[in-house]
Amino acid sequence: MRILLLAATQFEIEGFINPLPDQINLDVCITGVGPSFAMLNAMKFIADHPNVKYDYILQIGIAGCFETNITLGTVFNVLEDQFLVGAWENEELFNSVDEMGFNSAFRKSSRVKSFKTIELKSILRKCEGLTVSAIESNKARIKILKSVFPEALIESMEGAVVFELSNHLQIPAISLKAVSNYVGERDKSKWDFKTSISNLHMVTNDLILNLNKNYNANR
Repeated sequence: MRILLLAATQFEIEGFINPLPDQINLDVCITGVGPSFAMLNAMKFIADHPNVKYDYILQIGIAGCFETNITLGTVFNVLEDQFLVGAWENEELFNSVDEMGFNSAFRKSSRVKSFKTIELKSILRKCEGLTVSAIESNKARIKILKSVFPEALIESMEGAVVFELSNHLQIPAISLKAVSNYVGERDKSKWDFKTSISNLHMVTNDLILNLNKNYNANR
C-alpha cells in the first residue's frame, strides 16, 4: 500500500513518522500554506513521480473552528470542503462565484469531496470545512461566513485541495484536521498547538494502520 501524505508545513508532521510495517509506503509532500501553493506543490510532487501509483491521498493539519464549544485538540475527519472564492462582498453580504453563476462553466459547485467515500470505522467526529486564502479575524466577516456557509465547522487554508486532487486523479482521499484555535482568535497564546498536533499524529498513525489492514484484507 502506498500513501501520499500532504501537510502544509513541516511543523505539522514533525515527530510523526513512526516506524510503520514494511508493506506501507508513505511519501510525504510539504505543500506550503494556502490553497494555491498546496495545489501547485502537490501536483508538482505527483508529476515528479510519474511511475508511482498511490492507493490513498491523506491530508493532515491543524485548523480553526467556528464553534467555541468544540474542545481544542479535537480531530475531525473532514468529509467535504469548499473553496472560499469570493465574487462580491460588502459588510453585510457575501456572494460566492457559485451564487453568481460564474462557476457553472466548469462544474456546478466549489464544494468538493473525495471521488470515492472511505468508510472509517472509528470514533472520529465528522465535519465539513471551508478553505480560505487568509485566516479570518474580522468578527463581522466571520459572522457573514457562518451564515453563508452554515455547514462549515472548521476553517483551513488547504483543506479542499486534497479533494480536488482526489477527483482529478481518481484516488481516494482522506482529510484529518485537528482544532488548534477558534476562528478569529489572533492571540496565539490561546491556541493549543501541542495538544492538536499530538492528537493529530496519534489519529493519523492509527488510521494508516487501519487502512493497511483493510487494504490487505481486500487484496
